[in-house]
Amino acid sequence: MSVSCDPNDLSLAASYLRGMNSGQIQAVKTSLICSWANALLPPVNMDISDTSLATNIILSWVNQGAGQTTNEVWKSTDGVTFNLFTTVPGTANGAFDNSGTLGVGQMHFYKVRGCNASGCGNFGPTVAVSNVFTAPNAPVNFPVLIRNFGTFTATAGAAITSVSMPMLRKVDGNLNLSSNANLTSVTLTALQTVGGSLFLGASMPFIISLPNLLTVGIASGDLQFHANNNVTSISCPKLTTVAGNFIFFSCPALTSVDLSSLQTVGVAGNGRLDWNTDPLLASISFPSLTQVRFSLNFNACTGLQTINIPQSGFTITGLTGVVGNGCTVLTNWQVPGWVIPNNQVINIQNASLTAASVNSILARAVAPPTMTGGTINLNLGASSAPTGQGVIDKATLIGNGVTVNTN
Repeated sequence: MSVSCDPNDLSLAASYLRGMNSGQIQAVKTSLICSWANALLPPVNMDISDTSLATNIILSWVNQGAGQTTNEVWKSTDGVTFNLFTTVPGTANGAFDNSGTLGVGQMHFYKVRGCNASGCGNFGPTVAVSNVFTAPNAPVNFPVLIRNFGTFTATAGAAITSVSMPMLRKVDGNLNLSSNANLTSVTLTALQTVGGSLFLGASMPFIISLPNLLTVGIASGDLQFHANNNVTSISCPKLTTVAGNFIFFSCPALTSVDLSSLQTVGVAGNGRLDWNTDPLLASISFPSLTQVRFSLNFNACTGLQTINIPQSGFTITGLTGVVGNGCTVLTNWQVPGWVIPNNQVINIQNASLTAASVNSILARAVAPPTMTGGTINLNLGASSAPTGQGVIDKATLIGNGVTVNTN
């Protein structure tokens, strides 16, 4: 509720205060404090629940005061013209909209204010939800969008120069922002969950940062940074799970990747962890990775020197376990807790593995349960031959029916 103060009123009030004794001043203070405590302050923390459906949108907020007898929920289809949707008690901190399914391509906006017999206060923040939404060929700017049901698409638009959805937390289907040739900035600060695939393709900005992304895919879903000539850095520090394929392919300017919390790839299907033709990437580390469902692929990363996966019990469950070729300066293979299943195929060829790295791979293959069947190719290129215990481990594996090729 807004309050206006006329300068003449302020002058008159000041003269009254000068004539008051201490008891009267204390009474005024008490009255003011009580009026502030019961003021119709706008609600805060307006939100749309992750459990919402397109047929039942669940709203929540926090009341700041106790002066309201009712809370009014207002609704808009364009974010400009709002109409009163429903009224709930002043003590309520939520409401729901089950008035009808949110249609394909639609976006609904909501805001709340408190009211009493004296009038209504100011509105709290606005929030929005959309359903199977395709953005127009223009800068994508939805500052209050929190949730999208189904897919959200903003692709192949010459006028899509920026994507700004700083409050978007959950996309139920695919989030596709690929093939926008003039895209220079992406803001997805709050994004936590993509139920389908997340496509961040050609011509993405130089730095891609998804600081709160936790999961991509539920039943399935890929995370793809594909054929991007611009991206230099990819940062997803909280990402733990990619249900399908995780691909960063043909990113010629990529120099750094932060996937420090990634634990599983492809657990909902035959997903692979795949980085190929990223020539400036010198090292890659997955400090939390425990499982890749199908295969670990790295090819033609001509600047790659080190691969580090330190977790004990790390497994690649597909029979095509490792496919690595043409990483000519790959020297250090640091996967000390790798558990290699029987009949798996491991190809790390045309590399420059040290004898210690070669020995480490062979040692993991003979570690209980000792590998039987399958193939290990650590030959071609400048990779070292096994030494010491590595020679013994190679012979043991060959005796177990494993085809082992080394330099």
